[in-house]
Amino acid sequence: MYLMRLIYLIFLSLIFCFNSALVQAEDSERKLTTCELFEQAILERDLDESFYPFMEKRNDAGIFYDYSWKSKIRSISIKRDENGYPIVRFSLFNKKVLPGQAVRIFNGIDLSNKKDDEIIKLHETSKKVELQLVNETNKITIIPKAYNYNNLKLFNFNLKSINEINTKKGLFEISYESTFAIERPDLLIDAKNIIKDEQCDISESTTLTMFLPEFDVVFNEYKWDIDLRERAGPSITYDNGVVNSIMYDYGIGEFRNQFNFRKFPFDTQELTIKINVGHWSTTNPDATWPTEVAQVNLITPEINSFISLEKYQKNNFLKEWEVIETDIYSKFETIENFSLYANKFINEPEDTLNIVIKLERNTQYYFFKIIIPVFVILLVAWSVLWIPIISSQLETRLTTSIVALLALIAYNFVFHDDIPKLEYLTNLDKYILLSYAFCAIPTFMTIFFSRFVIKDKQKLASKLNKLVRYWGGAIYITLVVLIFTLKY
Repeated sequence: MYLMRLIYLIFLSLIFCFNSALVQAEDSERKLTTCELFEQAILERDLDESFYPFMEKRNDAGIFYDYSWKSKIRSISIKRDENGYPIVRFSLFNKKVLPGQAVRIFNGIDLSNKKDDEIIKLHETSKKVELQLVNETNKITIIPKAYNYNNLKLFNFNLKSINEINTKKGLFEISYESTFAIERPDLLIDAKNIIKDEQCDISESTTLTMFLPEFDVVFNEYKWDIDLRERAGPSITYDNGVVNSIMYDYGIGEFRNQFNFRKFPFDTQELTIKINVGHWSTTNPDATWPTEVAQVNLITPEINSFISLEKYQKNNFLKEWEVIETDIYSKFETIENFSLYANKFINEPEDTLNIVIKLERNTQYYFFKIIIPVFVILLVAWSVLWIPIISSQLETRLTTSIVALLALIAYNFVFHDDIPKLEYLTNLDKYILLSYAFCAIPTFMTIFFSRFVIKDKQKLASKLNKLVRYWGGAIYITLVVLIFTLKY
């Protein structure tokens, strides 16, 4: 019996060892996935750190032109003035060429007759450049120099909804999905040979060995809630001979906003979502550490971003507001920072991407619940001017006008929660203050005319009352029209 148990145990041990060897053999023979092979190639490659964190080196005049979205033909092109001359977005080496200026002549060539790709090709020269700006007679000479370059792309910005617009606090909240991408020529060989048409999510350990400029972008938010926001990536894609590193940023964001209430409630507002590229564009060596080479960092929207905003404009869920226009534009802003490396303040331009949603307030609520009721109350107060000026009617005139004035004062609290306490008057404030004044006129006139009744001058009082009745009404209507139609 003991011998049988021993044989049984030996048999089980042999089976276990055989299975373990088989598993190890299978593991050793398992082929790595495409993405695992790509990550392995990244780890084995010594990425060039000489121009970190930039993806491209250039040697030209450093002139960059603004872009314009053509909605009808669904394309992005160089922005031009009314005569077809390209408009400058940023000039690296010559500060006399300002953003917004148009370039007329480039090395003797009229740019209004050149297509976008021809203009880009002309500016790739590393030889001396002569420019002539529109409305300028003097020529500007630029000596091209080497600089590092990044062009981060906002590949898509899907505005899912505007959840809340709190004009009193100066905040708005949105739900969105965004995709940032940057071209990676340093990974082109490995991507072309390995991943081909696949998209690879890169593991955290491999990410630590890579340059990822897309993760330096910053949404200019009021508050970042980690439970409602997430960043994912990077992912690597290879399409049409181009490698891109991609970051996804999505969730709920809350942003500060400047609201202008001067024309309230017939006002339009602009919600601005600002995205900072995270690096300066400058020739200042103190601001370009550690390379100390001139650098340009741009952030540019792609076609999908414009299309997604247009879709939201047609299908938004706002009740109080109507989306009348959307746009994306870039603007260089001077950002002041104290550099520990240089031990001084550095003021250099940084590219920002501004996503703008222009809104128009739906005014029916204010028109039917405030403007018309206030006007009706004023009519009640003004109607006492039709009551005869005799001693028996003076009390009736006085009581009616005072009651109307008190009712008008009560209406001042109907909309006070909609806007903050401002240092200026809105159009609705002016309308109500004007209504106060004209609502008080019948009361003052009744008190004034009572002296005429005592002195037996009712005829003179009636004439003055008639003048006030008609001319006062005409003046009030004229002033109301001016309040709501004048531009500021």
